[in-house]
Amino acid sequence: MKSTFKFIDELIDAEPVYAKIAPGFKSYFDRMKKHDAHYIAHEYLNLDWDLMYFADVAELCQSAKLEFAMTAIPIEIKAGMFLPEKAQKFLKTVGNSIVREQLQDYFINRQFRKDIFVRGLRRISQTEVYDKILSTRYVLNKPAADVPLKVNVHQGELTLTEELYRPFLEYLEKDNFRPKDLREFFLSNKFDAGTIVEAITVLVHAGHVMPCQSDSVVKQVKKSCERLNDYICKRSNFSATINFLASPLTGYGIEVGRFNQIFLAQYKAGNKTSDKLADAAWKIISRNGERMIVEDKQKLETKDGQLSNPRKFLETPEENLAHMKTLAEEFLSKRLPTYKALLLI
Repeated sequence: MKSTFKFIDELIDAEPVYAKIAPGFKSYFDRMKKHDAHYIAHEYLNLDWDLMYFADVAELCQSAKLEFAMTAIPIEIKAGMFLPEKAQKFLKTVGNSIVREQLQDYFINRQFRKDIFVRGLRRISQTEVYDKILSTRYVLNKPAADVPLKVNVHQGELTLTEELYRPFLEYLEKDNFRPKDLREFFLSNKFDAGTIVEAITVLVHAGHVMPCQSDSVVKQVKKSCERLNDYICKRSNFSATINFLASPLTGYGIEVGRFNQIFLAQYKAGNKTSDKLADAAWKIISRNGERMIVEDKQKLETKDGQLSNPRKFLETPEENLAHMKTLAEEFLSKRLPTYKALLLI
């Protein structure tokens, strides 16, 4: 893999004409090199890899009597809204939905798509769409103050409106992150349904908010999720093999790092203060002959002239225990409330 990267780097340095007419190729290749080797092999090194336009896929699906319903990535339904006004005006003149989707790919330079095709497509009104979205329960998976008001979209970085998003996030955080639908917020604020739907779409896309399953589904899967999570947390005593736990509330895998998994297991076992959590976790880590790793406060200059904080091992048991207590305090104050709301504990 490294020799292949080296060859392509040398090819780009030789300045082929393609590199001049497609200047974004080098930055894309540089990003690709940072991916895991397994991902690269899976996505790019297949024996048969046929690149298809959206219109080609739509035509194939039509032969199976399947119609294009929508993109499977909610924010991409609104992708046209983030385009320059001239582009939006042009796309509105295109009546054919398949052609419009194909052209939109060019405007946002979309390279991979996730779409939903269905048989017997029935469109519902905009009012009904808003009603269903506002009636769905959502859960905020981190403190509102920790949610950045910037989101990456195809067109770059989107800055969110403080006037709308801060009270919206605080509403979702109320009652210890209790899952709630959006009707109360809609009725008690000046924002119209379309604005609120757009806001929840953006927050779900960014991974800060998740839609919830029905109570009946939650009840059905809760015990099996608990068994799986207990097993994963026990494995964390030895390694950071799996960094996700299953939420019966959302049906999603929730990212939970190794130490927070250990804290969760110890909290359930009755260690509910930062001192007890830190002591129990440090005993587990030290028993394996491990030490904590932290960023060094002294910044060092890298080869490309950038400053970085190298990581270092903590040497003494006292240093390790003190750092573990800091992590335990953060777990209790920031992580535990959201883990409880997500039914991870």
